[in-house]
Amino acid sequence: MRCNWMRWLWGIIPLLILGWLAVEAEHTRIERDLADRAQSALQAGGLAWAASAFQGRDGVLSGKASDISDPDKALQLLGNVWGVRVVDNRADLIEQVENYNWAASRKSNRVRLSGYVPNQAAKQTILGMARANFPGFDIQDRMRLARGVPSVDTWLGGVSYGLKQLTYIQRGDVRLDALSFSASGEAEDAGAYRTLRSISNSLPKGIKLASANITPPTVSPHVFTARFDGKALALKGFVPSDADEAHVIAAAREKLPESAVSDDAEPGAGAATGWKDAAALIVRQLVRLENGQAEIKDGLVTISGLAADDEVMEAARQSLKGLPPAFKVIDHLQAKPKPKPVEQLTLAPVPPPPTAPDLQPKAQEPAEKKETPLSVSSTSPVVPPPAAAPAPAAPPRQAEPKPEPKPTPPPAVTAPPSPVAKAPPAPPPSPAQIKAAKACEDNLSGLAAAGTILFRYGSAEVSQTSFETLEKLATAAKDCPGMTIEIGGFASAEGSPFANLRLSESRAQSVLNFLVKAGVDARQLEAKGYGIARPAAPNTTPENMAKNRRIEFSVRPKAETR
Repeated sequence: MRCNWMRWLWGIIPLLILGWLAVEAEHTRIERDLADRAQSALQAGGLAWAASAFQGRDGVLSGKASDISDPDKALQLLGNVWGVRVVDNRADLIEQVENYNWAASRKSNRVRLSGYVPNQAAKQTILGMARANFPGFDIQDRMRLARGVPSVDTWLGGVSYGLKQLTYIQRGDVRLDALSFSASGEAEDAGAYRTLRSISNSLPKGIKLASANITPPTVSPHVFTARFDGKALALKGFVPSDADEAHVIAAAREKLPESAVSDDAEPGAGAATGWKDAAALIVRQLVRLENGQAEIKDGLVTISGLAADDEVMEAARQSLKGLPPAFKVIDHLQAKPKPKPVEQLTLAPVPPPPTAPDLQPKAQEPAEKKETPLSVSSTSPVVPPPAAAPAPAAPPRQAEPKPEPKPTPPPAVTAPPSPVAKAPPAPPPSPAQIKAAKACEDNLSGLAAAGTILFRYGSAEVSQTSFETLEKLATAAKDCPGMTIEIGGFASAEGSPFANLRLSESRAQSVLNFLVKAGVDARQLEAKGYGIARPAAPNTTPENMAKNRRIEFSVRPKAETR
């Protein structure tokens, strides 16, 4: 029988296709295996910048190295991978820059990183430090790889220091030009301003200070007070800068010794134009008074006190007319009243007191004109003897009877005061009310913990990113009728306790105002500031201090008395 080779051809074609598919599948598996093992070798060698690709057993090295010797190291590592036949080196070097700079800027709850970094590992380290210093912030990465860093370890120390200083700045930036550090912006609060003022004393080794242009936090209203008790002058409130504060103290010490001036003022921007000259002029007038006090609230000056006389008072008033144009004065000055002159009195001779009238009536004289002695009693009338009768012998003088004592009237009987009816005490809350209050408090606390309530640093202004959380809290508060909801504000230990207490009160009030605008009954809400009391974590790290800057909610039935 003759063989028909055409029939065999139709059978060979499927076999060829199957063989080709099997080779291709194995070819892809081999390439994937080589690529995985090659990348592991590069990672283990600290060359994460390098990438490899394979076509069969032939590899291609790509990526940008930060050091001129790194491509050769990567090529050697790939050549030592089992199964690799040959490697084509297409790696390049990252950009070389002369002015090696890096910067971090902060505005509200956003931090932007820009400038150059030496390698990918350093970039990841910096991103980790930024997230640790600013938890919950929006970290924007604009950093680029470049060669030219002076010393990687020293440079990274400067970057870490800069991010730490940026936590004290609410709007501003920090910068490294090679190993020179600079900072600028508005401090978060008075304590942060004091920390940043001593920035030159805390620089890490190898880093030098180029500039530090830090302004105090803006406060509104800007209030400054001065009080003089006749011996000592006490200054409180806010001063725009250290130079302004020194100028005012120097004005006070023109008349007073150094020990008589106590300065408890804190740095705070936002003063009216010409504040330094206005405050110095007012202090000079206060120390001329016997007792006085003054307040500068933005552009309004209120001054009161007691002057020694009209001349001193008028001189002070004339001086106050020299205040800068941005200031207006409310004057409550007074002069001590003049003593009244002593009148010269002429003493006239005092006439003798009038003689008491004779209480004994004279008896009718008889014909012989002889006097008849009489006995006078205060209780019986005097009866003269008949005219025609002869004058009898004078009877013996009788002693005047003592007047009988008048009876003492009985004491008036006063009706006892009627008892005042006292309102019965409010009944204690029932177990059901306590349970409802606890459920409401848990709900509010859960929403606050799950969301975000942020403020501008050093301010009570609520960030827009917090509006969604506050809307949810308002909805939950409406579901708590008959309850009193306390909004407690807390602060970290940065800054003075007085400033933190005031800031925590203002922030709690801002949350209360938002909830009221969202429809919550204002009679249900209370705002209280606790300052640095009851910290949620020790004030030892930026992360813990961020936890302590918080808002808490507590709920109680309205029937409860406190």
